[in-house]
Amino acid sequence: MESLANVNFMENARQNMLEGKYGAAIEYLTYEIAQNPESQIAYRNRGVAKGILGEYEEAIKDLDEALKIDTEDVYAYYNRGNVKKDMGRYAEAIADYKKARKLDEKFAEPHYGLGDVKLKMGNNEEAVAHFLDALKLAADSHNQRLFDFLQERIKEMLK
Repeated sequence: MESLANVNFMENARQNMLEGKYGAAIEYLTYEIAQNPESQIAYRNRGVAKGILGEYEEAIKDLDEALKIDTEDVYAYYNRGNVKKDMGRYAEAIADYKKARKLDEKFAEPHYGLGDVKLKMGNNEEAVAHFLDALKLAADSHNQRLFDFLQERIKEMLK
């Protein structure tokens, strides 16, 4: 890693996340947190990166810390729901997705998360309903990537 003088830790972390270099992103975010312990975004993003790497307990700790700093961080709730879903802690994931959905009713991803959990729990009917809600919200917000993904996911389920 380059000299730490004049390094924009957040920008470097963002770039590494985009490139799939989650370990490097975690390093930059750790430096950012050391410099700015109230950086809720750094905690959230480090939690996301750790979750992607399967470091679930550590991811939850970072996402919890982000939520201590900002109790209405919709993205922290959504991402904590993802980590809990990956851990098989479905009831807790549902609670996080519902909290994110309550904080921002137009945010499509928590609806998708709820659908995915319901699918994993074997409740296909509820899963489809949540996926359709997410699909409508994705279309309304012009989130083409999510819209296309959801269309394919629903088609797979209906086969």
